Amino acid sequence: MADDARLLTAVPGVGPTALATLLGELPELGKLDRRKIASLAGLAPHARESGTSRGTRRIWGGGRKVRQALYIAAL
Repeated sequence: MADDARLLTAVPGVGPTALATLLGELPELGKLDRRKIASLAGLAPHARESGTSRGTRRIWGGGRKVRQALYIAAL
């Protein structure tokens, strides 16, 4: 976990709050690929499709706290 913390703090905008949220809410970080992590964080667009009906792609699911922490870090 210390290695993950060191890597995350090297990212601009990731402070102690975002670091604690990411490490606490995403224990899979560093073990899964980027697409699965994005889906777990609630940042990957998912299609709303069934049969012939086509919907729009929207982000949903995942961790609300993670999404909020990353939004604040991006500001």
